[in-house]
Amino acid sequence: MCIYHLSGHPDGLTAAALCEMCKEDKAGISRILSDLEHGGFICYESANDKKYRAKALLTPKGQTYAKTVNDMILHATEKGGAGITETERETFYRVLFLISDNLKQLCTESADFEQSILHANPKNKKGITTNE
Repeated sequence: MCIYHLSGHPDGLTAAALCEMCKEDKAGISRILSDLEHGGFICYESANDKKYRAKALLTPKGQTYAKTVNDMILHATEKGGAGITETERETFYRVLFLISDNLKQLCTESADFEQSILHANPKNKKGITTNE
């Protein structure tokens, strides 16, 4: 995903921005960027800054690879969506996002419910739930 996002930002992206875009933690992005740098796919805008704050840029090798990957993604989405009208596609994505939002809400409610149960039924020193 880093190469994909970097290909859409020719001026580069910081690791913090990539964390947000890729929904990945700082350590994970740092490892990925290190691998990409060692492979010659990215370089950094400034060698003076700490790498986490410096913008990562695709090298010519990275740009070539990104184009190949983006072409593969386009081909797969075209084949996968063959025979689907634009209206059907819009409906599909609307429903898919609605399901995703509902599941996020359920997770939030479940976490809140779980916390209320834990506070209502504290455990004693042996870890056994008490009904005090």
